[in-house]
Amino acid sequence: MRMPEKVKEYVVEAGHELRIQEIQNHIKVVLMEGGQADVFGRELPPDEPTFFSAQENIAIFCWKKS
Repeated sequence: MRMPEKVKEYVVEAGHELRIQEIQNHIKVVLMEGGQADVFGRELPPDEPTFFSAQENIAIFCWKKS
């Protein structure tokens, strides 16, 4: 039996970033509501999941919010 995913929703304003350090297992990031953001220069696709692995440190920078 598979455990349900824990969901946390964050709102990141344009010009700000969300830092996630020492990821446990993996995480899935989905950019919603038409904003534009990147992780170290790699643009996140809107409404599509992007996965990050255990022990990664990431910074999601939002440069446009609709």
